[in-house]
Amino acid sequence: AALGLAFGILVGIQFYPHISDCLGCMVTGYCLQYFFLASFFWMNAHSIDLYQKISRFRPRNGSLVLDEIRRKKFIRASLYSWGVPSVIGLTTFVLQKFDLIPDPQFTPDIGRKACFFTFWKVKWIYFYGPMTVIITINCVLFSLMFYGLFKHHLLSTKLRQANRTKLEKEIWFCLQYLKLFFVTGLTWAGEMIGNSFKTPNDSSSLRYLWLTIDLFNSLQGVFMFLIFVYDRKYLRKYCSCNDNQNSSSLVTGSTLVSSSRIVSNCLELSRIASSKSPEKFDNHQKEVTLS
Repeated sequence: AALGLAFGILVGIQFYPHISDCLGCMVTGYCLQYFFLASFFWMNAHSIDLYQKISRFRPRNGSLVLDEIRRKKFIRASLYSWGVPSVIGLTTFVLQKFDLIPDPQFTPDIGRKACFFTFWKVKWIYFYGPMTVIITINCVLFSLMFYGLFKHHLLSTKLRQANRTKLEKEIWFCLQYLKLFFVTGLTWAGEMIGNSFKTPNDSSSLRYLWLTIDLFNSLQGVFMFLIFVYDRKYLRKYCSCNDNQNSSSLVTGSTLVSSSRIVSNCLELSRIASSKSPEKFDNHQKEVTLS
């Protein structure tokens, strides 16, 4: 949700880069900072939760005790993921509103020249810096997670089938979050590098490199669709269901044709039987039997 709102605001800024209302421009910039940071902190919260599950290797079941534990953990994750970006955004606003930093290169400038940060140093302090810290922490967590999964995998032959199933679920969750981390982390790492070193006097090769990085960053939605929505097994199952429906419709059609022939023959026999000519009835019955 946070990432979707952030990209929605970013698209709005691209269509309306210069908002006439200064207050509206500032609100847009701070919302963009808040929702992007919130999406990264949510990813970090999920990474921490997954690391705790794998390191302790606790089962996932639907007991009331575990449901209550999950509810409390979700509340803590919400406070962390929404609260820390709020503190960062509030700090940025206070520093900009009251001019507490004398050096303009380090002072937040949202809404002054554009609806977001202008100087690259300011971007790194209030936007890219927290993202870099989150990405680094997630790298460490994923390394520890895969080390723990490797140890569990070595012991999987000695475990019962139920424990092996739980281990497979943990591996699946870990791979899903790892894909999400690569999509968001690598794209934003390229965005940070591009904004830090991009200059108007770059050579043509560097310009193509920055363009490739921007294109890769703009395809985040497509990558997330391929990770979380596109499923080959589901598509294969859906196609097989359609094939079964088509084959069943063909069988049903042939059955209906043969049934209609039988019904028409029976009606013809009953009509002849009701007549006064038994010879005609016997002859027609022989014809029906032969047909």
